[in-house]
Amino acid sequence: MLDNDMTGIERTAIEWLETMRSEDRWNLTTDEMCILLATSIEQYQAWLELAADEVDFKLDENTLMRASVLAGVHKALASTAPSGQEYTFFNRASKASPFDGRTAKELLLDDPSIENLFLVRNYFGSRM
Repeated sequence: MLDNDMTGIERTAIEWLETMRSEDRWNLTTDEMCILLATSIEQYQAWLELAADEVDFKLDENTLMRASVLAGVHKALASTAPSGQEYTFFNRASKASPFDGRTAKELLLDDPSIENLFLVRNYFGSRM
């Protein structure tokens, strides 16, 4: 693995996720972000502190995969939603399968499995 070429990628991922968590974007609490990342609040807070101090760190494979899929959800929404609506679609209920009247946020929090993360990413990605 080319560690030197990947310096800071985990730090960047955590900083980006914290930005996406905000009320004006995905409107996730810290607890909810931890559910999506399958990590503890203490671990997430530690990563945020390291990132703020510009210290590089490693994420486990599961967390890195989840962060990557969440980035894919964002990319798909940014590519397909009407201009200015890319964040509201994450919190907008849909009658389409797999949502069945829930929002993407609700679906993912109800079942935060990696399969469900891929399901949501692929759903929004299929609209590209």
